[in-house]
Amino acid sequence: MCIVIVVAIAVGIGAPACAGTNGNNSVATAADQGTYTVMHFTKDQLDEMQSEINAEPKYSAPAGLVGGTQSLPLSEVSLLSYLPYIPSQRDQGHCGNCWVWASTGALEIEHNINNGISDRLSIQYVNSKYEYDTGNYACLGGDLDTFKQWYNTDKSPIPWTNTNASYGDYTPHADGSTAVPFSSISTSPSYTLNSLSDSTISTFEVGNSTAITNIEAALDSKRPVWYGFYLPYSGWTNIETFWGSGSNASMFDPSLYNGQSLDGGHAVIIVGYDTMDPSNPYWLVVNSWGAPSNRPDGLFRLNMSMNYDARVYDSGTVYQQNLFQILNSEFTGNAAAPTVSSVSPGSGPIAGGTPVTITGIGFTGATNVTFGSTAATSFTASTAANDSQIIAITPAGTAGTVDITVTTPYGISPTSTVDQYTYTAAPPMSGGSDAADSGRGSSYGATSPGAPAGQAMTFALNQPITANAPGAFITVAVVPSTTLGSTEITMADANTIDKTQLTGRQTAYIASIQPVGVNPASISQGTITFAVAGSWLSQHGVNPQDIVLMRDHDGHWSELTTSFDHQAGNTYYFTATTPGFSYFAITTRVNAMTGNTTTVTATPTVTVITNAVTPLAPTTVPTYSRSATTPVTTQTTAVPASDAGPAGSTGIPVLAVITGIVGIVIVTVGGVLVRRWWIRRQNPALFRKYD
Repeated sequence: MCIVIVVAIAVGIGAPACAGTNGNNSVATAADQGTYTVMHFTKDQLDEMQSEINAEPKYSAPAGLVGGTQSLPLSEVSLLSYLPYIPSQRDQGHCGNCWVWASTGALEIEHNINNGISDRLSIQYVNSKYEYDTGNYACLGGDLDTFKQWYNTDKSPIPWTNTNASYGDYTPHADGSTAVPFSSISTSPSYTLNSLSDSTISTFEVGNSTAITNIEAALDSKRPVWYGFYLPYSGWTNIETFWGSGSNASMFDPSLYNGQSLDGGHAVIIVGYDTMDPSNPYWLVVNSWGAPSNRPDGLFRLNMSMNYDARVYDSGTVYQQNLFQILNSEFTGNAAAPTVSSVSPGSGPIAGGTPVTITGIGFTGATNVTFGSTAATSFTASTAANDSQIIAITPAGTAGTVDITVTTPYGISPTSTVDQYTYTAAPPMSGGSDAADSGRGSSYGATSPGAPAGQAMTFALNQPITANAPGAFITVAVVPSTTLGSTEITMADANTIDKTQLTGRQTAYIASIQPVGVNPASISQGTITFAVAGSWLSQHGVNPQDIVLMRDHDGHWSELTTSFDHQAGNTYYFTATTPGFSYFAITTRVNAMTGNTTTVTATPTVTVITNAVTPLAPTTVPTYSRSATTPVTTQTTAVPASDAGPAGSTGIPVLAVITGIVGIVIVTVGGVLVRRWWIRRQNPALFRKYD
């Protein structure tokens, strides 16, 4: 949250600045109770801010729109689709840079609408480079005019996906400086910004109807609205509750605090409006406070019927409570020809099927991705980074290095050493050792850039097949139940785990697969792609249909739903669905070499096996225990009548039952009496009577 108090000198003070919880230019007051930092400006600073606001051009709706005379009135408008963002990652944390988040969001929408480029721009770049590359003061507040002036000097916004350009200042340093040194951020690729300007929408003392029409006109013309507002201390307490636990359909009305003493300001973006319900019209607002469970899209509704002439006070001076502005940007040219700056991973098997993240610039509208001269099996823009990131699935190839190129309507990316991908061939198999005890002796990790809830995330492990480990894990795909940012999974050999329940199976590889640093319940289910060397199958005399992936859950191994996918050269590829993450074993089905088939289930505690061979005898029924998957036979032949008891009995004599019960009672009573005697002897005071 970003909160600031500004001491003004005239009605119509400029945009609220936004301060964090630390900083040598901030003064905390007793009323803050440690929650908010209050930032006081000097008179010179206030004079400068007021001069800038007075000099800005004013924006009003075209004459034909004023007074509701628009020929085709709109009841619902939204620019949200033009804003590339992941709600949970749009979170300023304890840094008071709401002004950067709101301004950058407006710039992203402008970039998309005007130039056809949908890309997240780096907030961290501004934080780290602000104030002569030291990073100081970005977390201590600013406004749209400050943002405009800074970028008119810098002119080079960069994608969020550049190295170390994702946001890292959730907890700034005590002096307000950045936690991410500017020198660590890759500034290539970048966009070229010719100029920025801003305008103030006329809303104060023009009447509510005209104020609403002016804001609507900006949104109708696809102009996001930068909105800054002041509240008293009680207002910030209430909006914090409203944000964190209020209904997503409820509305916030800042003018409820009209005439009170201001205690800070905040900046957000208005991206739309809805007047479908005339009694409850609202502005649609994107915040920078993350995405709590009640607001999964990071949005809230602002009461359109607020008092646009509302004022707040400080030390007897009157201030305009609400300020609405628009940003005007001019980038160089239209969408640029694509450029690839990095690929990850940089290698994979010749069979293809590996998800490769391609980072660069100019990918919006991509029509083709090639690995050498072969088109990718498929490709898709990464969530919230359409222009700077693509995930492509490798086609099959031959051993060696190729260039990855991206084609858009504006050209084909030039080749260079940073776009290269290497196809690796599996080494020849030597011998037939069981990999359950050999393994690779190493661990692997893979990272996915994140995805909203319900959208797939893919982790490329790309283990090589070796002579000692003829089974390998290729990818893990999950669909998170909550929005996740960049996420990592790790995999490690697990050959020391108890394998007694795998008796009767041939095991190609055992490993653990686990998510890192996230709630496992968020990505509890997934699809695992794995591979097995054809020579290993031949050695053990099994077919691809005999391969199954097993999962260890609480000490019990169970088969997962597994299917053969395809063959590439001497490598066979399979997929399996899993209800969770743990230890996994690539094995054969029980008695696979004798022709048994298995009906597998993803339920971790049940393994159903249907015997396909000739029964041993009519009176023998296969049964299966939890401690082993090898069939156990039990006799079902009737007990001879001479040995059986009366019909319905268990065959145990009644006298024996009675004798046993009596014996148990005698032993129990005797034990109680002996224990009581011993306690009385050791602690006689416990048995003393008291008056």
